[in-house]
Amino acid sequence: MTSPMVLCGLLTGAILLGINGCTSKDSSEPAPPPQAVNGPVTLLTSGNPSGDDDDPAVAVDAQGTVHVVWFSDRDGTKDLYTVHSTAFDLASGTITWSAPVQITHNDPGQFPNPTQGDNFPSLAIDEAGTFHLAWHRVNLINASHILAMRSDGTSEGWASAGVKDVSSGPNYDRFPIS
Repeated sequence: MTSPMVLCGLLTGAILLGINGCTSKDSSEPAPPPQAVNGPVTLLTSGNPSGDDDDPAVAVDAQGTVHVVWFSDRDGTKDLYTVHSTAFDLASGTITWSAPVQITHNDPGQFPNPTQGDNFPSLAIDEAGTFHLAWHRVNLINASHILAMRSDGTSEGWASAGVKDVSSGPNYDRFPIS
């Protein structure tokens, strides 16, 4: 399903979503900076002006709902958060968003900023509506892992989803060879 929305950039402490803009005509070219948006921009995150809300991943489900996952250091470490669209006003280009849901809950003592914690989420939604989330985590001893989880996308689903370590080595994101 194609959506008229494209993720177009971010500011310190905020992730932006633009409508009908931000992408280049040639996909080999980088997207223009956020000031090139030719439609309304919606701030998806706020309240973390001195921190990072970064690395957004976007997926659209079969009903046309837009889902965004990103990392934020608003609680003292890098955790993953998600929002989803709840309404579209095509006349004004306005999108209404859910409240943010925290997906991961890292202990700041075990995952201190700026280098430890969860980064680089990737999100996909399959035909059955199952959310597949993968991301990179670095711990206190700088061991680096790729983690994954499945959910139905609800707050309860994310809270009860089990996390699976899909890398095999203690570091460098090694995958098992089968």
